[in-house]
Amino acid sequence: MKANVTGYFSKLSENGNVTMPLNNYGFSQKFAWVIDQFGISWQLNFP
Repeated sequence: MKANVTGYFSKLSENGNVTMPLNNYGFSQKFAWVIDQFGISWQLNFP
């Protein structure tokens, strides 16, 4: 499953805006916050 989060992050961030890059933020080992090309905000959280 963790391998898929990188793919989701890549696809959602294409032509979009990365608010918080995919990283370990302490509360989650894999977290990212992205606004996609259509203006939809996504928070990806994989503990």
